Amino acid sequence: MKRILIIAILALFATASFAQTTQKQALKKVYDEDINPLEQIDKAVAKAKAEGKYVICQLGGNWCP
Repeated sequence: MKRILIIAILALFATASFAQTTQKQALKKVYDEDINPLEQIDKAVAKAKAEGKYVICQLGGNWCP
């Protein structure tokens, strides 16, 4: 019983330590902020229409500091 309790406590501390470490690291910017998204969507819709296909848009941004 003591072993399980000690292992659980160590796992809790390891998880908390890992969470603090990952918060300190700078997040990578995933989305290019210099593009015009409306222009990109218009081009994709025109190309899909010409090829008889559909367009799926994924929205997102670099919101986290």
